[in-house]
Amino acid sequence: MTKISLRKTEHSLCIQTYSKAHGKSDNFYISLDKIRTLLNTGSDFKAKDIYSYCSVWMYNGVINISISWLDASGRSPKLLKGRIEEITIDETKFRDFFYSDKEQIKLLSLSDKKPTTKLHFKSEKNLRNVLKNKMLRKKFAKKIMNNFYLATVKEVTFYDDHYNDYSFEFIKHHPQISINGGLIFHMEDDICKGRYSTHT
Repeated sequence: MTKISLRKTEHSLCIQTYSKAHGKSDNFYISLDKIRTLLNTGSDFKAKDIYSYCSVWMYNGVINISISWLDASGRSPKLLKGRIEEITIDETKFRDFFYSDKEQIKLLSLSDKKPTTKLHFKSEKNLRNVLKNKMLRKKFAKKIMNNFYLATVKEVTFYDDHYNDYSFEFIKHHPQISINGGLIFHMEDDICKGRYSTHT
């Protein structure tokens, strides 16, 4: 379960999350004007804060926020690391808070709803390569469950990555927005020590 803290400043809405898996996140600041436009017109938007990005949209009484938390503090200036976090907030609770005099509210993400995500593999060559290796199967399945099989995702289409036999390109279809990216297997000296990461 992900806990969410929303805090209003003079010009921004500050979002911070907490989960057992990742602990406390950094603060992500979104312009109040963008939030106001979302609530008034339903227009989805993307925002940037330092190195991180987010996509925000409304659908069926829910505010959906997909945050790509990125960190460039490693030794190499060209090295980025991070994760994608999907949170959902009841639209009525969000509106009530946004237009109230309250400065801060804490609530739980609705992302624990039972997911019904459909997965489509347009080419099965790389999938077969993954399924042949027991260790890779476990790593792949865990990444799929944590990053794609979510209540906020309708379906995901995967395509073979032609440069890596265990990696994929994907299109993640949310109700009102689609996100392109890669599910990349980073090979170590031993294939069993490799890991999957998502890039958008």
